[in-house]
Amino acid sequence: MLHKFPNIFNSIQSTRIKALNPWNSLYRYCHFKKKVGFDSLNSTSTLASKTAQNSVAIFWDLDNKPPNSFPPFEAAIKLKTAASSFGVVRSMVAYANHHAFGYVPKVVREQRKERKLLNQLENKGVIKSVEPYFCRVCGRRFYTNEKLINHFKQIHEREHQKRLNQIESARGSRRVKLVAKYSMKMEKYKNAARDV
Repeated sequence: MLHKFPNIFNSIQSTRIKALNPWNSLYRYCHFKKKVGFDSLNSTSTLASKTAQNSVAIFWDLDNKPPNSFPPFEAAIKLKTAASSFGVVRSMVAYANHHAFGYVPKVVREQRKERKLLNQLENKGVIKSVEPYFCRVCGRRFYTNEKLINHFKQIHEREHQKRLNQIESARGSRRVKLVAKYSMKMEKYKNAARDV
C-alpha cells in the first residue's frame, strides 16, 4: 500500500508527524474520493442508516438557557425529539445551580395564592369550612387548615424524620427489621403529606 502513495508519504517531514506511526500520518493526510458505483438514492439511504446508528448525548446548561417559553418537561421532550433526528439519544443530562430547580408552574402558584388567602380568611373567622379538616395520620380534627399544617409539621414530620434517622444509622439485620416495622407508618405519612 505504501508504494501507491510514495509522493504523499515522502512530503510529510515535520518532527511531530515523524513521532507518529507512519500509517496514522498517511491516513490523516489522504482523502479518498467516493466510489464510482454510488448514485444519489444510495447515498441518502446510507446517510439515513448512519444517522440511525449514531449515538447522541444531550448536555443542557439550564443556567444559561432556561426553558422560558415552555414548561421544563415539555422543553426536555422537544429537545429530545429534535436531537433524535441526529441518531439514537443515549443519555440526557441537565446542569444547573439550585435556583434553577425552583420552577413552579403557574397553575400551582395560583392555587397556593388562593389557599393562602383562604387560610387568612379562616384565621380571621370570616369564613368557616363546612367540614372540619382532619389529619390523615392520627385522625385529629381541626377547624382551620393552618392549624392542621402546624400540627402535621410539629408532630408527624418530626416523627417521620426520627424514623428515617433511625433506619439510616442502623446496619444489617437491624436495619431490615426497622424498615419492616416502620413501612406502614411511612406509607401512611407519605399519603398524608400529599394532601397537606
